Amino acid sequence: MKKVLSVSAAVVFAALIACTLPADAKLIDNPMYKTHYIKFTTPASKIDANGVEVYVYNPIGGTRSQVNFVNDTKTGKMKVTYGATHDSDNYGDKKDVITAVGLYVQFTNNSSAPAVVSWKSSSISAGNKNFGIPFIEGMKYKDAGNPSVTPDTIIPPGQKVMKRVFIPDVSFVGSRWVHNGVTVTPSKDINMTLVLSVNGQFITNVTPGINFVADRK
Repeated sequence: MKKVLSVSAAVVFAALIACTLPADAKLIDNPMYKTHYIKFTTPASKIDANGVEVYVYNPIGGTRSQVNFVNDTKTGKMKVTYGATHDSDNYGDKKDVITAVGLYVQFTNNSSAPAVVSWKSSSISAGNKNFGIPFIEGMKYKDAGNPSVTPDTIIPPGQKVMKRVFIPDVSFVGSRWVHNGVTVTPSKDINMTLVLSVNGQFITNVTPGINFVADRK
């Protein structure tokens, strides 16, 4: 009897959690046999910030599995996990949704003085949600969103610097860190917004719509 109740509870719980995913979220059956990537639907534009050109030229994609339910042996209760991601050993075993996890940003300093990008004074948004301080490549996952350990980027005169800029939404799953990301659906593009502090000046860069392409290898 207990087993029947447990199964019923799990089914109800699964139905409730499934509602948190967009109804039109794209599900990928066998990602190991296909290539999937997200892209801007229109060309991105460049913004000038007092001699520093800011070019957000591509989104960064990822995948996130549908909610999986496993039995917690310590408590005897069901728990939720997002165990199968693009870099996990289980990749391809479960259905995944396509996500946007960040942006590729290029800075070109056309001025005669060094330029400073203050990430701790900047913010990143996706859709209608502001995630706060960007998580910059080179940082430790545990420091995502922490202003006291978010470094500045210095661009020498006449130089270009490219940075991968992530949404500071990460989780430790199993034995590794993963980017949670924002679900990208086939019927509705999403936009990401970077508010950047460059040499003390704030500039706002709203990306074109983001969607995805799924092709076989």
